[in-house]
Amino acid sequence: MTKREYPADKLTVTWDSQTCIHSGICARALPGVFRPKERPWIDVAGATDEQIALAIDACPSGALGYRWHDTAQSPVESEVRASQPNQTEPETMADDVTIQPLPDGPYEILGLVDLLDADGEVVRSAQKLFLCRCGASKTKPYCDGSHKEIGFKA
Repeated sequence: MTKREYPADKLTVTWDSQTCIHSGICARALPGVFRPKERPWIDVAGATDEQIALAIDACPSGALGYRWHDTAQSPVESEVRASQPNQTEPETMADDVTIQPLPDGPYEILGLVDLLDADGEVVRSAQKLFLCRCGASKTKPYCDGSHKEIGFKA
């Protein structure tokens, strides 16, 4: 799967296609930046860095992220919470884990979890995961939104 970076003035946008559930929240928030039908699909010139960071903070899967280039951030930037909640350090995460099947969609897992491979090796440590429930995802075990295409009903 693909991991890409899109540098802007004060931040670099990151995207991990394997964990993207294609919810479209980013495109609805900033259609001039997040353009799923175009290549490249992210145009960082379409909004301010602060607007981009705020839109990325709403990404439910954590597939979109960002990192600031300079640690001395402006007051607006310091209000923006750290990107990629799925990559939060363990000491800041809740101990409780919940797994909830979303209506006609993936399993949503919230809380500090380690996703293991068949050999018991940690593939990903995360605070939020969306795992395929329909069986059609091309990025298993992650949901890629295929449940919508196949008309999956729980």
